[in-house]
Amino acid sequence: MADTTAREQRQPPALLATLSLYDGMPDEIARNPELRAAFRKSIEFKLDNHWQSNQRGFMSFGLVQLGQASASLGDEELAYRCLTHS
Repeated sequence: MADTTAREQRQPPALLATLSLYDGMPDEIARNPELRAAFRKSIEFKLDNHWQSNQRGFMSFGLVQLGQASASLGDEELAYRCLTHS
């Protein structure tokens, strides 16, 4: 990560990895099926455990980001699940 910005340097590694999927898929993720599977699992976990039956409410922007990451992974069903989540 030689070309990191100050903002990127302050982010936890897991967040940086997810951020990299918001605008397409970097080659290092595209070449690694285990990494792609881990991202899918992370998105599914977030939908099931953080968004499901959330009595406190949530910001829809987070669901949009999960949908963007799902679309970048090429997982249409997961992206649709993010779009239709209620």
